[in-house]
Amino acid sequence: QVWVECVDAIKEGLDCHCTCGHEYLVMGHRRQGGAFVSGELMAGRALGVVLAATSRRPFTLGLTGTDMATEEVEEAAGPRLKVVRQGQTCKYAHLLEGVLGLDCGRAEGVLVGTECSTPPGVATMFAHQWAGVALSECGTFDICHCNSNCDASGNWRLAGEVVVSPAPLEEQHSGGVLRPFPGCGQDFELSSFQVGELRGESPEEALVW
Repeated sequence: QVWVECVDAIKEGLDCHCTCGHEYLVMGHRRQGGAFVSGELMAGRALGVVLAATSRRPFTLGLTGTDMATEEVEEAAGPRLKVVRQGQTCKYAHLLEGVLGLDCGRAEGVLVGTECSTPPGVATMFAHQWAGVALSECGTFDICHCNSNCDASGNWRLAGEVVVSPAPLEEQHSGGVLRPFPGCGQDFELSSFQVGELRGESPEEALVW
């Protein structure tokens, strides 16, 4: 039962090394340092995170693992994080367009790969966290993590995925037209009553829109 609870917490990106100390110790002897990744198993279940987010709403993207980097995290060596299109190879993939709170650019002098500059706001031996991350697209995207020496493309690992759902209508409409963010739906005309409802107006007030 403890193993199941530990897996659930890890998949949410929560640092549970106190409650699940034995499990972290066992895993630590089997692996290199860094966030748990999608290919690792505990109790027969993959340890990659599965996070939920809403388009354009900031959230904290957290990962847990063992021997995670804690020193000089502001330096270029890392640790670093990027959110990429699903199925792309982490060591080559570029940061998804429209991501807020993370900064990555094309690496100088190479044809492939990126250099990311946003350090984690929290960096302990068992957890890295990036607060204020927001994605403007809806869909399922991969989370790539690098524990250290992030200028070397081979140090990036697939740590899991984030599933981004559409924001409520009142956060997407512009005038009388609903303009969803990419992947969140189709544009369609709103009636005056629908727009009024989004604005919190009564039916009588909506008639004069």
